[in-house]
Amino acid sequence: MIEIDYARSASQLVPRRLAQLRLQVLDRVLSDLEHMRLEGDRTLPPTVRAVIADLARAHDFTLEAVADAPSPYITAAERQLLVAQEHVMRELASLGGGRPVWEGIG
Repeated sequence: MIEIDYARSASQLVPRRLAQLRLQVLDRVLSDLEHMRLEGDRTLPPTVRAVIADLARAHDFTLEAVADAPSPYITAAERQLLVAQEHVMRELASLGGGRPVWEGIG
């Protein structure tokens, strides 16, 4: 009976852990974009734009039109990713009973 309870408990953690992982990815990409901007870059290569658009769209399905024609500017990519990050934060809040979600992420 203990194994069943453990499996049930672990399965309930999966959505939260996946959301935390997605948040970590978004944070990392946002950090990388900030470093690019600090180094003087203002635009993104087409392949990077496409990846960021896909990443943003994966977290916010309303970005389909934007993702089809991603902006070459770093600031636009950051805005897309911040919106996606907001969606993940809301998801984490709903999964974690409203507790702060930044705890333990890192």
